[in-house]
Amino acid sequence: MGLAGLASPRDVEVKLDWVSAEAPIPSHAGVRRVVTQAIEGLGESALELPSGASHDAAHVGHLCPMGMIFIPSKDGRSHCPEEWSQPEDVALGVTALLEAVIRLDGLDAI
Repeated sequence: MGLAGLASPRDVEVKLDWVSAEAPIPSHAGVRRVVTQAIEGLGESALELPSGASHDAAHVGHLCPMGMIFIPSKDGRSHCPEEWSQPEDVALGVTALLEAVIRLDGLDAI
């Protein structure tokens, strides 16, 4: 059911202003593979997930292969003042990024 269908029986008016209508940019399969290998090489498991946020990666993805690494945030909050992550998760994300960059640097192509 859409917003109008939910709003109508409640006598609520709904107005939407789209702030972005950008098409999603998929991350590069080769970059995802290398990032997964880097994370697993650190003894952790990787989980692939989509992001609805408009990141710089959406613009870079038109220029070159791109991927992203996400870390857990308290209560799943992201891009807001309440966003907070455990220092250990931040450190793991940074280490995974370093490992992925080193692996990517050693490849002729992905």
